[in-house]
Amino acid sequence: MKAHVLCAVCVSAALAAGACKPELTEGGFVDQEIDAGVEQSQDAGRVEADFTDMTGTWALVADFSTCVTLFKTEEVRNRTVSKVTITQERLSLTEIHEDCESGNTPVANLEAQVPLTTVQTANPMEVSSVLFGTEVGSTYRSQLKVRTWGIDMDDPIGDSFPRAADLPDERIFDADEDGNPGVTLIIGDDFCRVFIVQRALESISGTLMDDGSIQGGGSLATVQTFLGATNDFCSSEYDIVGNDTFSAFRMVRVDERGLDFDEDGDGEVSCDEILARRESILVYESPDESRCDDP
Repeated sequence: MKAHVLCAVCVSAALAAGACKPELTEGGFVDQEIDAGVEQSQDAGRVEADFTDMTGTWALVADFSTCVTLFKTEEVRNRTVSKVTITQERLSLTEIHEDCESGNTPVANLEAQVPLTTVQTANPMEVSSVLFGTEVGSTYRSQLKVRTWGIDMDDPIGDSFPRAADLPDERIFDADEDGNPGVTLIIGDDFCRVFIVQRALESISGTLMDDGSIQGGGSLATVQTFLGATNDFCSSEYDIVGNDTFSAFRMVRVDERGLDFDEDGDGEVSCDEILARRESILVYESPDESRCDDP
């Protein structure tokens, strides 16, 4: 599939030319096969594995894989760290997600910076999830998590997304308040800046582990519209495909009933406190071109 370079530096999985049209899975749940070569469980400490009362504060670290072909084919890893507030009612979970950090590995040796002001424009996000039992080894599945940047949509899933031919669109606004429409991404050492609107759909599925964590894999699909750039190179086309087999996530409880990340003792776990211990939750995989031999 073809897309612009700017799309490769965003959280993306299945994109198409220019507007990056996604290939979405059917329904809200996604079955995953997780490759044993992707290290998922990390030493964040152990807590009692009690999934009968998950109400509280959790941290979610996701590391998605895609394969990008620009000058050559390379794996690009899309990464997000989120604070998750869970309310449990039997086997049903209501989750409020707050993204703390988002980014990805370089494309053509150019790293994308997603400013915190951009990341925060999607917060908060409500996600419904379900447990297929509360015993260790049972399955956890989330419905779709919808993340929008730079566009105000009444129905983020059902509403049409603007294409370049539809512009201007009154739903697009300067979400990060930097004077440019949509949101701004910084490519390389300010090699260029791109202005986009984006809708990302994410679903994860995993297993309840005996250390009290949940871990598994997921799928990500993104639709984007390019609004402008400060450098023509950022409009170059590339090929990209999703590579879900090598995607991974881990979610751990971080309040006083879990690993207790509340370092300042104020009774709340902040994004900064989660980010300070992110590596203890999930160590990111380094890109490996061999994973893209047959995505």
